[in-house]
Amino acid sequence: MLHEDRAEVKTPQNDSTAGSDLAPTSVSGSAEEGETNERTHMTTTTMKLTVPSEFVALRTVPVYLASGGRQVKVNALLDEGSSRSYLNSDVAAELGLEGKPHELTVKVLNDNEEKLNSSVVEFTINSLDGRVHKQASAYTTERVTGNMQVLNWNLYKTKWKHLERIKFPQVGPRPIVDQLIGVDQADLLLYSLEDVRGRPGEPIARLTPLGWTCIGNPELQASQAQTNFTFLVKDSHELNNLVRRFWDVDDSKEIQIVKPEEKIARDMVAETLTFEDGHYSVGLPWKTKDHDLPDNFTMAMHHLQNTEKRLQKSPELAKAYSNVLETYQDKGYIRKVLPEEEKPDQVWYLPHFPVLRPDKSTTKVRVVFDASAKCEEVSLNDFLLQGPKLQNDLFAVLLQFRCDPVALMCDIKEMYLQIKLNPSDRPYHRFLWRNMETKENPSVFEFERVVFGVNSSSFLASLLSKSTLGSTNHSFPLGQRPF
Repeated sequence: MLHEDRAEVKTPQNDSTAGSDLAPTSVSGSAEEGETNERTHMTTTTMKLTVPSEFVALRTVPVYLASGGRQVKVNALLDEGSSRSYLNSDVAAELGLEGKPHELTVKVLNDNEEKLNSSVVEFTINSLDGRVHKQASAYTTERVTGNMQVLNWNLYKTKWKHLERIKFPQVGPRPIVDQLIGVDQADLLLYSLEDVRGRPGEPIARLTPLGWTCIGNPELQASQAQTNFTFLVKDSHELNNLVRRFWDVDDSKEIQIVKPEEKIARDMVAETLTFEDGHYSVGLPWKTKDHDLPDNFTMAMHHLQNTEKRLQKSPELAKAYSNVLETYQDKGYIRKVLPEEEKPDQVWYLPHFPVLRPDKSTTKVRVVFDASAKCEEVSLNDFLLQGPKLQNDLFAVLLQFRCDPVALMCDIKEMYLQIKLNPSDRPYHRFLWRNMETKENPSVFEFERVVFGVNSSSFLASLLSKSTLGSTNHSFPLGQRPF
């Protein structure tokens, strides 16, 4: 259930089929040039009822939302009919939440679609009793359920014998719904711990991980009900949208990490990060602590034979390929594993093959290591978190050229190979090579540095670049601006 303020949306709070006396109460709204023109219409209908009111309170519960040391109490609607979770934008601003801009497409009645500008933000949901803490993400919106009011069941439970002893939580300070929790949080927040029912037609209480909720009609008998229909007409000027986009792109913000798995990858790498002998050393962002990879020696041997057949067709290419691997060994990027060394519990062999680069003036051939190659339907990349994209948006980079008359550009030579791998992760970066001696048994080599073909390598390199910039912030403050 999503109330979207870009189209005409009716938000009934109490409804009935009885006759009514219509009385319009207010019409307001004006706009100046370049601003959004909004007109809010409120119609109040008073109805005399001869049957019980048909008003049904939806399942709401107060929660604490927290982020960065800030906390706010809000009312949340538990909506099993929504595939996503939403948060009112003013609450997101109060918590200091920022996220990537996102155009959201919402399906409403009659298979119609509405598009609205939103952001994906991340925060923590805490139950009032402090027993539940969950990282969650949500799309921001102006009013997720319009002006839908939240019912305080503590004022009505004495009317129902089966509700008398239930300790409903005290509703939030604002009487409206500020968050909609959809089925994307169903694993922890929407399921039932206990249901308390009365007779047919009476309210049903439910204990959720966030506390007690209730759904149903709170009144035994109503002689009169008031129905408020509110709808908002929004005339968005093109100029307003253009100005807003201008300020969005003009103010380049720090890259936001919003997905839980991206945050896990960042935190995991940060815990293993060390700096010694002029190099950073990091651990890989594994998806799980236990990574049971199969023995892929046979697969790696088959790939080596295919690579050798290709290299045999061009002696010049074969010599260049061997020179690259010899240079890696001389620089300490790889090492030869001695036969007498104790074999680790698990190893993974990376297949490799040549890629020609005729446009390069120095290295004409690149040795590519394939961490996506599968053995028994799994690969090394399947066990690793890719991590967030930390590179700045290209458009934002181009905008930086407006700042000063001269732009400087640099390239970090062999950037990935400057980063050391933690010793525990190196056995997963082995490969076979025998210097084109095809009748000999292949030697085993092991990478001590980050490998280009691994899916997390780009994230690791970008993260360490930013860490290096942060460590030199006091010495070179102007160097931070472009990044």
